[in-house]
Amino acid sequence: MSDFKENIDLFLAEAIQDSIRKLRDVDEEHDCMRKNHAEASKKYEKILDTLSDKDRDFLEKFKDEMYEIESQIEEWLYLQGYKDCIKLLKMIEAI
Repeated sequence: MSDFKENIDLFLAEAIQDSIRKLRDVDEEHDCMRKNHAEASKKYEKILDTLSDKDRDFLEKFKDEMYEIESQIEEWLYLQGYKDCIKLLKMIEAI
């Protein structure tokens, strides 16, 4: 069962990353926001360097937790989208 879950998790991660790449290709505004965020990250890192070790560690942990939460939400919503698609296909008797 563990291998099955790992395979599903890997499939979802790859599907999400593929979808994000496609989003960048089709949505110029989103791609621009991502590029601006990458530039802002440089300033963020410089600001972190000015903080005490305790404050820097806190912000890094906070940021990492936020990214983990967002990643879990992405995976959950993607999986829910699959489930909703199957429900819809059954409802319209396509499967």
